[in-house]
Amino acid sequence: MSGPDGPGAVQLLAALPDAALLFGPDRRLVAANPPGRALFDLPEGSYTATQALGTAQLVDLVEEAAASDAPAHMATRVDRGDLEAIAAPVGDHVLLLLRDQTARSRVDAVRRDFVANASHEMKTPVSGIQALADALTVTTDQRDHDRSRELAERLASEAARLGRLITELLSLRRLEEESERPLQPVDLVQLLDEELERVAGRARAHDLRIVRHLPTAARIAGSQADLRLVVSNLLDNAVGYNRDGGSITVELAPAGDGWRLEVVDTGIGIPRDDLDRVFERFYRVDIARSRASGGTGLGLAIVRHAVERHGGVVRVESILGEGSRFVVELPVTAPADTDLGPP
Repeated sequence: MSGPDGPGAVQLLAALPDAALLFGPDRRLVAANPPGRALFDLPEGSYTATQALGTAQLVDLVEEAAASDAPAHMATRVDRGDLEAIAAPVGDHVLLLLRDQTARSRVDAVRRDFVANASHEMKTPVSGIQALADALTVTTDQRDHDRSRELAERLASEAARLGRLITELLSLRRLEEESERPLQPVDLVQLLDEELERVAGRARAHDLRIVRHLPTAARIAGSQADLRLVVSNLLDNAVGYNRDGGSITVELAPAGDGWRLEVVDTGIGIPRDDLDRVFERFYRVDIARSRASGGTGLGLAIVRHAVERHGGVVRVESILGEGSRFVVELPVTAPADTDLGPP
C-alpha cells in the first residue's frame, strides 16, 4: 500500500462490504467504495466532508476522530435510513465506515409492536381469570351454586382463550423461525373433511349451510400440521364472521401445477381499506366480534406464513356486508418419484 492517498487505499475500500469513505487531512474526500458512493449518491469528483456527507452529525464524527486520534462511534438517522457509523484515524486521514441498519430497525420495531400487542391481548383474559376466580371464591363461600357454575364456565372460557392465544403465538413463532419444513404426502380433501367435521356443530348452532365442492383426493407434498393451520383458521373465520342462516362454500380444484382452495362466506365482509391489512398480526376488522368469538387476531397471519412456506399465495376478496372469499393457491411440490399431482 502506497499510503492513504494511493491506489492501495482504493483497493482496500473496494474490498469492504459496508459503505466506506476516506477523508484527507483537509477533510476532503480522498476515496470511497461503491456502497459509500451509492449511500450518499456521490459521482466521481472532489468533495468536502460536508458536501459528501450532507449531515452535521457525521461531519462532527469525522472531526472528533481526527481530534482525539481515536475511533468515534454513533448511530444516526439520515434521509436514506438508520446508520451505524464509525470514524477511525488512519495516520492523518480519517476512515468513515457506515452500516445501513434500516432493515434491522424495522425488524426491531415489528418485534416491539408484537410484544406490546401480545402483552395487551394476554392482559384481558388474565384479568378476567383473576376477577372470576375472586368472585367464584365469594359465591362458593355463600353456597350460591348457580352463580358458582356460571362463574366457573366463564373462567373456563377465559382460560381457553388464553390457551388459544399462547398456542397461536407459538405456532406463528415456529412458522417464522423454522428454516426447514419436512415434506410428506398430504391429502387436502381428507384434511378439509376433518376440519369441516370439527366446525359442523358451531355451524349448525348458527344455522349455517356448508357447501362442499371437493374432488375425491388432492395430494401435495407439505407439512400436514401447517396445512391444517391454514384450513382450520379459514374455516373458523368463515363461521365466526358469518351471519345466522348464511352459508359457507368450500371449493378445491386443480390450478396449474397445484391446487386452489376457496373458502367463501356470506358474513359481515371486510371494508376495502382493510383488505391489505387483514393478514397482519393482531389486526381485526371487528374487534368486539372477534373477541366475543374467542378470536386472537393471529389466525390470518398464521395462514399467510404457512401458505408462503409451501411456496403458495393467499389473497382475499370481499364486499362489506355481503361476505368474503379467501383464495389459497398451493403448488404440489412433489418428489420426483411420487405422484402427488392433480388428477
